[in-house]
Amino acid sequence: MEVRVVDAGGVRYTEVLPGTVSFASEQDALDLVGACAGTLAWAALVHGDALSERFLDLRTGLAGAILQKFVNYRLPVAVLWTGEVPGGRFGEYVRETNRGGHVRLFSDRAAAEAWLAERALTDAPSG
Repeated sequence: MEVRVVDAGGVRYTEVLPGTVSFASEQDALDLVGACAGTLAWAALVHGDALSERFLDLRTGLAGAILQKFVNYRLPVAVLWTGEVPGGRFGEYVRETNRGGHVRLFSDRAAAEAWLAERALTDAPSG
């Protein structure tokens, strides 16, 4: 996983560079948590193309397991999705997830950064 730290409008976040990870296991989520801790940028932006087919197939349970890691570690994650969000069950899952406070899907980078700015200020772990 390759990351870079972005400072946008006063908020620092860790961006996972496109094409460097597939989020195909729970370990990928833990690697992102570690990367954020290592960069001291406690919010993340992930590009939609980093989500593996296994992640998108809700029957595997991988999406829920990965997102639960982000919730457990209080890591706000914005997923930047270009193009159409897959329909069906995954589309329903996205709508449900977007109601929560830890992971959201965006089609606009500026909106994703604004949401990360709000979350990074309120959700950074202490200690």
